Amino acid sequence: MIRILILPFLFNTAFADDPTGGYFEGYQSDCAEIKEHAESNVVNCNMITLKKANESLDNVYNDLIKQADKDQKTYLEDMQAAWESMKEAQCNLVKTYYVGVTYEKWTSHCQAVMTIRRVKELEQLGTGIMWGVYD
Repeated sequence: MIRILILPFLFNTAFADDPTGGYFEGYQSDCAEIKEHAESNVVNCNMITLKKANESLDNVYNDLIKQADKDQKTYLEDMQAAWESMKEAQCNLVKTYYVGVTYEKWTSHCQAVMTIRRVKELEQLGTGIMWGVYD
């Protein structure tokens, strides 16, 4: 009887090392050249990934702005500014999960993942703006 009560608690601790609850699951920085997972290497890899993601974000966003009408441009600009604030706040929150450790790794990963997700959001959002091009 005691084993049955303890067993669920043991399984719940399996995710104790991920205070984000798996939010970043499935998003990895693509740095095959890193052979050693020292923190500085991981941070550098995350920064490379973030740079690529920012370039993609700029391209997608600028394409949308070019195709958007006046009202849509205003909404896109407002949305992007709000997203930037949300990204900053969310990645700052992630920092608080890792008190006592170097959190550059987690902050850079957070920024990269959120930017990759934003690119996908804008790509999907862009289909509606592009419909107007075909009218």
